[in-house]
This record gives sequence, C-alpha cells and structure tokens, in this order.
Amino acid sequence: MLRKVASQIIKIFGSVAGHLLGAAIDVALTITGTSIGGVIAKGLDYLDKNKGNNYVFG
Repeated sequence: MLRKVASQIIKIFGSVAGHLLGAAIDVALTITGTSIGGVIAKGLDYLDKNKGNNYVFG
C-alpha cells in the first residue's frame, strides 16, 4: 500500500519529494508501532456500528 502511495507522490511531486515523504511515513509508523493495515483496521472498526466484535460491518 505504501509503495502505491509513494509512486503516486513521485508522479505528482517528483522523485526526491516522493522518496522523502515515503521515508517519513515509514519512520512515523515505525516510531508509533503501527502499520498501514493497523490504521485501516482501526478506521474500519471506528466506522463499524458493532465495535469490538472483530468483524467488519458484521
């Protein structure tokens, strides 16, 4: 997922900015101890009406 985002940023802003932003996102996620998948899962759990049942919209 991060590679797709980084490649889109590279297309828009150029190679250097894309790599720097990708690296910054990577470092921030490593420092906070989370991942892209974890962020998506938390977001879906937030949107789900039955929170905490470990099912997406179930």
